[in-house]
Amino acid sequence: MKRLSTVVLGFVFVLLTACGARTASFEEARMAPETADMAMSAPVGAGAPAEMAVASEKAFVDGQEGGAESANPLLFDRKIIKTGSMTLEVDDVFDTLDQITLLATHYGGYMVASRTWYEGEYAYAQLTLAVPVDQFEQAVAQARRLGKVLDEAISSEDVTDQYVDLEARIQNLEATAARIRAFLDEAQTVEEALRVNAELSRVEAELERLKGQRQALEKRTAFSTLQVTLQPALPTPIVEENGWSPMQTVREAWRTLTHLGRGVVDAAIWLLVVGGPIVLLVGAVGFVGWRGLRALWRLVRMRKPASPPLSPPAVE
Repeated sequence: MKRLSTVVLGFVFVLLTACGARTASFEEARMAPETADMAMSAPVGAGAPAEMAVASEKAFVDGQEGGAESANPLLFDRKIIKTGSMTLEVDDVFDTLDQITLLATHYGGYMVASRTWYEGEYAYAQLTLAVPVDQFEQAVAQARRLGKVLDEAISSEDVTDQYVDLEARIQNLEATAARIRAFLDEAQTVEEALRVNAELSRVEAELERLKGQRQALEKRTAFSTLQVTLQPALPTPIVEENGWSPMQTVREAWRTLTHLGRGVVDAAIWLLVVGGPIVLLVGAVGFVGWRGLRALWRLVRMRKPASPPLSPPAVE
């Protein structure tokens, strides 16, 4: 156990020294050696030769330092993701669509997607091209000549730092996986072999994930995308000069008379449907009220006593 502790402490000291010499831009890549430390400290058997362990640790750290140097951003070509979009007004949408497809092939690219549709009797189209990044500007300039540019937008994103970080992490994980495989060969029990193999599987899965990210980033930086929307040149409407036309006047007068007659008929319908029930209701109430008042007046007259006849005045 003392020899094992000496090996582990020596490995930690060497890792700390190597990590202190790294730059801040590779902070994320420095997490991989700690994974290796966790994976290697437990499985080593007590009888493993100390000299072999120290030599392996030195080779692991040297490989990591060499990987960090090779991941220097100055040693990489700039990784740029370029995208563009434009709207063209053209005379013939389908002919221009074929020309743009040939344009992508001419510059070593291909068509990613295409869509056509109609608005009324006019055809529209939209397609997305992928062209090599070093041919992007030439392809855009050639596409401009195919019609009238109504709208255009070009953007770029520098992902060099992201690519360098991925490369450094991949190199460190590859070194970690190699060291774990060495410990797998040194495992003396089935339990140690299972623990080392589980850690190796985890590191290899992370390594494959980072390689997939690197491959996707390489594809995005190798080919730029250009989206082109095609719309037809719509004809300018012809405006006729104002002049006297008897037939036109007759048509307008007849149209006005028709609208007026339609309005009168509509008003009569509204009065009949809406006002009819109201008039009937008011009439019924009025009739009942009038009959009631007549009956009351007759009753009052019947009960009133008759006044005596007036005597003629006396004659002197």
